[in-house]
Amino acid sequence: MITDKNRGFKGNPKLRSPDLLIEYTDEQILEIVRCMDDFMYFCAKYVKVIDQSTSKIIPFELYPYQKKMCDVYKKNKRVIVLAPRQCGKSVFTIAYLLWVGLFNEYKNIVIVANKDATAKKTLAKLKTMYIHLPIWLKQGILEWNKKQISFENGTNIYAEATSSSGNRGDTASIVFLD
Repeated sequence: MITDKNRGFKGNPKLRSPDLLIEYTDEQILEIVRCMDDFMYFCAKYVKVIDQSTSKIIPFELYPYQKKMCDVYKKNKRVIVLAPRQCGKSVFTIAYLLWVGLFNEYKNIVIVANKDATAKKTLAKLKTMYIHLPIWLKQGILEWNKKQISFENGTNIYAEATSSSGNRGDTASIVFLD
C-alpha cells in the first residue's frame, strides 16, 4: 500500500519520487528479497522490454545463453562478450545493470558507446525497463535526464560517448562498453 499519493518524480507517476513512503506487504518484502538475490528471477518476473517487431512491451524471456552469461557476470570482474549482432546480449546486459543499480548502494555504472546518441539510446532502454517495474520495486529518482539516472540509494547510471576525457575522475563500479 502506498501511503502518500505518488505524484512521481517531477510529476511523472511512473518515476518513484524519493520521498514516497510505501507500506510494504509481506509478499512484496519477500519478492524484493528474492529479486535482490536472484537476477534471473527478477528478469523473468518483472523486466519488460520492447518487442522490435511489434513495438509492444513484453516480458523479457531469457535465452539459455543469456542464463550462462549471468553466471559469467556473477563470477568474474572483467567480462568481454563476443557475440553476433541482434542476439540480445545488450538488452540482457542492460537488465543486469538495472538490477545492480536497484539493489546495491553507491554504485557508479557507466554506459559507453562510440557515439553520444548510441549511449543515450542504451540508457533509454534501461529507463523503459525501470518504468515498467511495480512502484514498490523501484528506487526513488533523484536525477532523470537523457544521460543520467540517479537513485535514492546513491547509485548513478551514466551514458557517455567514447572520448579521451570520458568519465575521468570518477570511479566506476561497472563500465558497459557497447
